[in-house]
Amino acid sequence: MNLEEPSDEQLRSDVTKLVGSQRELTAKLVAHLSEIENRRLHLLAGFSSMFEFCTKALRHGEGEAFRPILAARLGRRFPVVYSLLASGSLNLSTLELLREWLTENNHEERFVAVAGKSKREVQALLAARLPSPDRPSKIPICVSAVALMTSFGRSRPSVVNGSSRASTFARKSGSAAKGNAVTER
Repeated sequence: MNLEEPSDEQLRSDVTKLVGSQRELTAKLVAHLSEIENRRLHLLAGFSSMFEFCTKALRHGEGEAFRPILAARLGRRFPVVYSLLASGSLNLSTLELLREWLTENNHEERFVAVAGKSKREVQALLAARLPSPDRPSKIPICVSAVALMTSFGRSRPSVVNGSSRASTFARKSGSAAKGNAVTER
């Protein structure tokens, strides 16, 4: 492909046409993915998920597989998504941001509010207008070897300095500290 021949104006014009074509192709791809998932064709082809189908059969990278699948699922709920993608009013990034705030009652209003906006503009709009959705608290739970072994009916372990008789559990879990070994009483 030789891009040195076209004039600057022709090159800009071509890019604009290509972007329009890309939007239309994205909308068609999303619609097709929706129907493939609806008919469960990915399962019949031997793939355990749409993500696996997109990454293996379509050879999408992991990063580029998620958003079209998400858009396909939103398109099944709100068919207007396909035409909004084709026109460029919405893009896959915007749909990803909106996904948790769309309902049957508000999707049209929300699509109008974000039409043609950049990702940052949509993020600012969402932050200003919508509360953050409830999320479960994520408190890391540290499970000690003592708790695990006790819950499996084993006797409480004791720490013996310098012992070479570390239990298999301690070696496999990495819980035996340097210079200390966990052994059963």
